[in-house]
Amino acid sequence: MLKWIQKYRIVDVFIPLVAIIFTLLIEGKFDDIGSVKRHPIFLMSIMFVFSFILIVLKIYFEYSEENLKKKVSSLSVENDFFKELISSFKYQISQPLEDKLYEIYNELNFDNRYRITVYTYTKKQFFSIGRYSANTHYKEFGRISIKNENEVLFDAWHNGELNKKVNPNSERKMPSEKIAIKYLYEKNEHSPKKDKFGVVVFETTNSNTKKLNNGKLDSTVKNLNEFLNDNMGIRQDLNFAMQEDL
Repeated sequence: MLKWIQKYRIVDVFIPLVAIIFTLLIEGKFDDIGSVKRHPIFLMSIMFVFSFILIVLKIYFEYSEENLKKKVSSLSVENDFFKELISSFKYQISQPLEDKLYEIYNELNFDNRYRITVYTYTKKQFFSIGRYSANTHYKEFGRISIKNENEVLFDAWHNGELNKKVNPNSERKMPSEKIAIKYLYEKNEHSPKKDKFGVVVFETTNSNTKKLNNGKLDSTVKNLNEFLNDNMGIRQDLNFAMQEDL
């Protein structure tokens, strides 16, 4: 009820209206009305109480609105902080990782109809940390993070690696016809495929390609995974950064 009153500014409408009626009542403008003439003190008391309630509500709503503004401002600052955190993290690793993806790209004989992207998974979101394509348009990142669980990344994450045809999606800045998703695993000598920390995604606009089905992707991903674990010690975990206020 209070939210409805605040939303439609009911208090702002009633305050001047009540003030006018209160003034007219004090000046005796309603003395021609029998009930007003018989009970003037009672009616003025009611108007006073009503005015007091409106004033209290007005103060409460102003206070709530001010707190909301402060909260929005705080969230905006926090959001900017996390954007900078992610950007800084990506900057530190993007160049060596891109060099590695470039190497893999050429080993697989990909042309400008392909791209390779690396995502890490944390806080129930995928964060893009590296991408390469010979096509500069396809190389551009569309989103820093992906959290829509209806997207194909989550399907692969929960239900297993995949290799399938997909519908073109303008949000991903690539009209892909075919996509393959492979897991990246944390370094573990005894159980090398125990804990996955991300995925590597191969995409192409070529619907008839055999390059994503020729058996080379598994060895390529293993090579990339060893590079991430050994050369970069990579395991993007923003949970740690958030807990430490980094």
